[in-house]
Amino acid sequence: MNKKKKIGITIVLTILIPIVVFFTLYLYHVMVYLKPEPLRIQITNEDTVSHKVNVKVVYGQKEIYNKTFNLKSKDKVSTGEISKKEGEYKLIVTLDNKIIETFKAKVGFSYSHVDVFIVNKSGRVKIEIYQIVH
Repeated sequence: MNKKKKIGITIVLTILIPIVVFFTLYLYHVMVYLKPEPLRIQITNEDTVSHKVNVKVVYGQKEIYNKTFNLKSKDKVSTGEISKKEGEYKLIVTLDNKIIETFKAKVGFSYSHVDVFIVNKSGRVKIEIYQIVH
């Protein structure tokens, strides 16, 4: 092997080895130390009247959460921690026993918190559900 090839290989290895080591350590850190945030749902009543809100959460085929909240105007309530298991969850939100909205939420490294808003737009009450990606 001539001298130029040896120098070229040395330069490439000098660059590649730290990159591989860095990404290996980074992936180890992510997998060992960073756990996804648990699923939590915050419900906000932005309407001017009180509402009864039922929240059901289904994981796979199993219902894992079912609770009803009575919210006065401008009230805000949080479900607390529902589940830490990564995956997709089906949320079924029922407003005043008649308006139903479903939503697919995810739990993972970028997903966890879900916001539910009870809003009155042009005299029509509705449910809005959002999940922000971090």
